[in-house]
Amino acid sequence: MSSVPTSTIAYVLKRFPRISETFILEEMLGLEQSGLRLVVYAIADPKEALVDPDVAQLEAPVIYLGTIPQGRLGRLRELKRYLADHRWLAVASPVKYLAAMKVALSSAHPGGSLKNIAYGSRIARDLSKRNASHIHGGFVHSPASAALIAAQFCGLSFSMSGHAKDIYTSTPLSLARKLTAASFVLCCSSKARDEIIAKVGDLVGIDTLAKLRLCHHGVDSKRFCPSDVALLEGPPRFLAVGRLVEKKGYSLLLRAFAEVSAEYPDATLRLVGDGPLAGSLCQLALELGVSAQVEFLGSRTREEVLREMRGANIFVHPSIVLPNGDQDGIPNVVLEAMACGLAVIGADIQGIRELIALPGSGIIVASGDVTELSAAMSKLAGSPAA
Repeated sequence: MSSVPTSTIAYVLKRFPRISETFILEEMLGLEQSGLRLVVYAIADPKEALVDPDVAQLEAPVIYLGTIPQGRLGRLRELKRYLADHRWLAVASPVKYLAAMKVALSSAHPGGSLKNIAYGSRIARDLSKRNASHIHGGFVHSPASAALIAAQFCGLSFSMSGHAKDIYTSTPLSLARKLTAASFVLCCSSKARDEIIAKVGDLVGIDTLAKLRLCHHGVDSKRFCPSDVALLEGPPRFLAVGRLVEKKGYSLLLRAFAEVSAEYPDATLRLVGDGPLAGSLCQLALELGVSAQVEFLGSRTREEVLREMRGANIFVHPSIVLPNGDQDGIPNVVLEAMACGLAVIGADIQGIRELIALPGSGIIVASGDVTELSAAMSKLAGSPAA
């Protein structure tokens, strides 16, 4: 009796692999461990200096849809490839192509939509050689747009995941169109779900909204678990982990730490992560007079992050909400810090409130309030177990 070949699920992303998106890697590894076969389509290779070693565990092939043209000749080659993708889809299915073009030209960002048609075409052409059964867009903006075009051409079911910035940067009409076509939509937090509902609630019916599924990210509790070494004694050792971008609130953290260090001169703060604000944050630490107590560690693998968590006793995640509404969803690093048994301070935004919900699970402080953040840090500096 011959065995039935395992069908393939296509997983579409904007960039892969990214050191700041290990939750995506965890999700794909979990799918493979459950017996599913994947193929990953990424619009671009971020070419980050640090790649988490766990990427090597992924069995799925990774196919890059876009290129970064170098010079005039490179741009010309990419343009030819772009036009060839449109031509292939137009010849293979004129009706579907014209429908996609109508949506693209009526969108708020027609240039990006035309690119997504090309990316969707590349996915469809590759999937025609595979036994595919489903396509999933890892984020609701461009990955989901390209995934939907490929799914419609191939006649496959389609789904997507909503996180944070991808929702805020999507237009209501675009979100509504994709939600209507999707079999289901995963939301990593109630905030993400509420944001989608707020954007599309007037454009779709109740049955369509029912496709939204709250699905929190998990954490590997075998890896991220309390250390056997007691860390409550000794000087306060603060830790923060995240990209060095505005919404993480690290300038507020440095100002709060400067106040704490006046009371606890032996306190230290270690920041794991990299980003566009690295230089200005280092300068701010110097201006505040705490550069000797603050160490910027740059990007680190998950195993290195685990070691940092086991060497700290207080974890701080002081997120803020940007003027355009962009904010953290549910930061996995907060989950990992809690799993490691660290005392946790988090900002009062919806995603973090979902984590620090029970008495004794951490301290919630007003987002953007340096005084309140400093007070919470001082409280835990005196007693991390408080």
